[in-house]
Amino acid sequence: GASPFQLITLAEEVGIISEFDYAVAERAVKILEHAKESGEATPVAINVSGHSISDPDFCRELSGLLSIKFGMEDFLSLEITESAEIQDLQGVNAAIQDFRRLGYLVALDDFGAGAASFDYLNSFDVDTVKFDGPVVKRAVGTKKGKAFLKSMATLCHEIGVETIAEMVEDKPLADFLKSCGIELGQGWYFGKPMQQKEVFPSVPQI
Repeated sequence: GASPFQLITLAEEVGIISEFDYAVAERAVKILEHAKESGEATPVAINVSGHSISDPDFCRELSGLLSIKFGMEDFLSLEITESAEIQDLQGVNAAIQDFRRLGYLVALDDFGAGAASFDYLNSFDVDTVKFDGPVVKRAVGTKKGKAFLKSMATLCHEIGVETIAEMVEDKPLADFLKSCGIELGQGWYFGKPMQQKEVFPSVPQI
């Protein structure tokens, strides 16, 4: 079967990525509403592609959905992915700030994977940067790689941005990333992906 990245890329190519991203957001909101009722709500992050966050109509619709969900900002956050290059940096940052004003945390996903990563970090005021998994893995054990991650972590700290490393699969990698100054990790070392029924056992399968 196709990987999630392949599906997202296909959705972008055929022009339906904004509809896809909005449908995912709607589903996440419904799941969290049921979970809050049963006392099982846990924080969930939804991906928003670079194409979608660049679309003013999408941003208006998503803002409209999230602005009426009082309290949802405690459980839902947005992750801007680098699958499509963002052209209007100023306009996208304005959209990001609209979501942050509503109380939603915003992360810059896949950091280091694309050529525009540093432009994004310079242009977007975000809460979190997520270091791309393959970038993290390539950096392990090399002097240059450690220097790169350490300098990026230091930069993020200085501008008040939280750092997360993806694809952390074992303790040696976790320790290496900690030595680089990266604050948090995501990956099999901390827990494997789970089905909705395992995360929210009494929530209807939506």
